[in-house]
Amino acid sequence: MATLEFNASRSSLRFERGLEASRYRPADSACRPRLAVISTYNDLCGIAAYTRSLEKQLADMFDVTVFDLDQYLLRGTHRRVRRFADRHIRDICREIREFDAVNLQLEHGTLGQARRDIYRRFCWILRAAPRISVTFHTIFVNEAFDYRTYLTNILKLNFIKASVLQSNYQRTQLLSTVIAKRLRRAQRFKPVSVIVHTRRDHAHMKYVYGLRNVADHPLSFLDTADAEAVRRTLVRVVNDPTIKVSLAVPADPTRSRRRRQVPQQR
Repeated sequence: MATLEFNASRSSLRFERGLEASRYRPADSACRPRLAVISTYNDLCGIAAYTRSLEKQLADMFDVTVFDLDQYLLRGTHRRVRRFADRHIRDICREIREFDAVNLQLEHGTLGQARRDIYRRFCWILRAAPRISVTFHTIFVNEAFDYRTYLTNILKLNFIKASVLQSNYQRTQLLSTVIAKRLRRAQRFKPVSVIVHTRRDHAHMKYVYGLRNVADHPLSFLDTADAEAVRRTLVRVVNDPTIKVSLAVPADPTRSRRRRQVPQQR
């Protein structure tokens, strides 16, 4: 995460219940800069596991508070559920204004199903955060619209295929180019950092979208002790004679296909 300067200020945290309040998990800490991490947390998903590892690594430097994104609400498509999901994000936005910095673990689907819901809720968080770093777990590459395929489907009266092609392009454009424009605009007024996981994504964000303060780092968060514990576990498993590993070699489909093509002799 990009290095930022903080003025440590302690303020009381409100613990509330119900749909009207954002659910979060505070970490025990001394008087340190307060960092809000917006992510899934209690769900069985890779982003939640990543956030738990991230929280462990940052606990020595920050007073970490994880805001758990309610996936039932945010991924709901019913109109009433979507209203509760918007309220859930607005509650989080009210809380994060009091923090020194905010980190958003952005896997677009965790903010909603529809592209406009994702974009709207992302903009709310970006606007509310005093300073923010956005960790992109997925980078959408917005390529040029395929007009030839689109017009071909229209001429063949394949309106469904044409509509799907147009919808996918609009979704990719909104969640890539338009979000990058909002981040680039926000960088003019407050500290905004972008975090990706590969050098290729780093170059894409820097040169294609023109973003500043871009950093890249791997997905793993293992210190020396944890890495050594993993190595010992792997060695113990490999040397355990009670564990048998079998490699199933599939048959060659090409040879099988050839045998089927040979006619039987009478």
